[in-house]
Amino acid sequence: PLFMDRIVNLTNQTVTWAGVTPAEDIPQAEEIRKAMCNTVQISKRFNIAEMLPLPDLASTRYCLAKPGETYIIYIPSSGEVKVDLRSARGRLKLEWMDPINGSVMLTGVIQGGGWQTFKTPFIGDVVLLLYRETKFH
Repeated sequence: PLFMDRIVNLTNQTVTWAGVTPAEDIPQAEEIRKAMCNTVQISKRFNIAEMLPLPDLASTRYCLAKPGETYIIYIPSSGEVKVDLRSARGRLKLEWMDPINGSVMLTGVIQGGGWQTFKTPFIGDVVLLLYRETKFH
């Protein structure tokens, strides 16, 4: 099950977390819920069962990929990420996603076949989605 409900509502017990009053939820619970919801949305677009965690493909070391086809890369705190696209022959669509609010920015198409450096278009945690251009999601 997804972490979508408050602990106190599930258990009818107040739970005290370090530095949090019993009436409150787990610290950053709302952000966690939203991020999990957005993870589900990604899993509906891409067959993540076919993908593997491949940390060597991204400089952030957070990469879920089906090499040559689909890459989901997490970039904490924005900035730059280098991605190994040597096995991706041809064109890939590129999207940026805010993992908390779920907004997606399609920024175009890139050519695979080598290492690429990407700069995040907004501040904060960011997810980079790269996928074979012929796949329409």
